[in-house]
Amino acid sequence: MSLITRPERFSEEAWDLLLAGQAQAQAWQHRQMDVEHLLLALLETPAGEAWRRRLRLNPAHLLPRLDEFCGDQPTEDSDALYLGPDLDQLLNDADRLAHRWGSSNIDMAHLLLALAEDERIGAALLADQNLSPAEVMRRLRLQPVPPASANRPPTADGWQSPQPNRNALPARSSISPPPPEQSNPTATANPDARLSAPALPAQPPVDYTHLTL
Repeated sequence: MSLITRPERFSEEAWDLLLAGQAQAQAWQHRQMDVEHLLLALLETPAGEAWRRRLRLNPAHLLPRLDEFCGDQPTEDSDALYLGPDLDQLLNDADRLAHRWGSSNIDMAHLLLALAEDERIGAALLADQNLSPAEVMRRLRLQPVPPASANRPPTADGWQSPQPNRNALPARSSISPPPPEQSNPTATANPDARLSAPALPAQPPVDYTHLTL
């Protein structure tokens, strides 16, 4: 099962970046949301602002190359939006990193490290800013193996417990997992697998596998 159908596995901040990436994919009229849309969200939207400052990213330098890459992707006038295989792999890599840090959630730092290792465009783009995975860790002040007392997701200010916004309403997303056959546009994903943002801590559990948006 794709992680995109399990929003409860993501921190609120990481999920906001994914929602911003979805909006980027829709703005480009792309059929698939992929790594480039997550990078656009990081560079252009409020969801990535604190982290691009922390990494000292230069959007003016990176966006022309990223826009050119997006312009080379096929477009489709459709309301359907699927998760691209490379972004699906990136989320799995971020999940692996989260487990390595002893975190139960995928947080922004895990996504950024996975971006620095991404073979589609993330690693090459960040390398232009001298951001290897090791340099990302250095700028985020992450330890290779966090101490047991730091068993919580890192934030833009280091290893601190995030403060959830209990007044926020759950945002909704229309991303679907990849269709069974990527080459067959009519092979649509199960609409019941489409997702909603994770429930806030004060809310009762939600069965995300039976939502119909």
